[in-house]
Amino acid sequence: MKTLRRLVVRGHSVRYLDRGQGEPLVFVHNGGMDHRLWEAQVAHFAPGRRVIALDLPGFGASDAWPEGYTLAGYRRVLETLLREVVGGPASLVGCCVGGAVVLDLALAQPALVARAAMITIDTPRVNDAGILRPLMWLRRSAGLAGLLALARVRPARVAIGRVFSALQLGATARRDPAYRRYVRGLWARSPRNAETLLRTNYEGFAHLDRAQRPVAGPPLALLWGADNRVLPARCHAGFVARLRPEVEAIVPGAGYLVMRERPDVVNALLDRWLALPPYRAQTYVSHSAGASPRTAAK
Repeated sequence: MKTLRRLVVRGHSVRYLDRGQGEPLVFVHNGGMDHRLWEAQVAHFAPGRRVIALDLPGFGASDAWPEGYTLAGYRRVLETLLREVVGGPASLVGCCVGGAVVLDLALAQPALVARAAMITIDTPRVNDAGILRPLMWLRRSAGLAGLLALARVRPARVAIGRVFSALQLGATARRDPAYRRYVRGLWARSPRNAETLLRTNYEGFAHLDRAQRPVAGPPLALLWGADNRVLPARCHAGFVARLRPEVEAIVPGAGYLVMRERPDVVNALLDRWLALPPYRAQTYVSHSAGASPRTAAK
């Protein structure tokens, strides 16, 4: 694993990959994985930009958070990274849970977001539309303790990971044995990611099911895999109607992990989105140690 840097948020370590120089571009992974989800994007964008890919709390190399996993907590981590590591606004890309975090921050703190791209958005309504509906029902009922116990048993975790990875992959990935092994390996290595995925309070994402694009805010992109059975592509249209993104696409031949299944298409769409002028608030005051306030014209 490449060396990760460390940010402390509320006494807990959050790890992140930091590559390249120039205009900042920050990637936020989905539930169940870590910063390695974005390897194809880091390789593509780092030669011309500063690229940061973090591990959310409880995932990858970041500390677990005993106080629990919420959208507000994830947003606080991203906001802290922008203020203390980047030192101001950045373009943000998130997938699934990460897509919800990016959208939530863009709506709540647009001055910190130059551009916002969501590669699917995790919400209760979207979860209930896909193959995760039984899992979410069990989680909300008395089944959470049993699911957590299964996540700690490696043979059970490997078996569940095989089934889940087979269901979440699109046509492109199903033809690639090495890619299938990569996805299954993410589940097999450690129970931490699976446990955090199960413990996340998805009910706190519900307001994003009704989110409308404000009058002022950053340029948006919304991408979805056509074969996505985890968060079905039919949910894409509702978000497009409410958010009116400048760049939007349903990518054929890709499932849940479209950025790894069709990196050429996704990177080209993100390049188009990054060519849009960034959002500029009237003022932004950096909270980094020793930094001076920044001002920018509209």
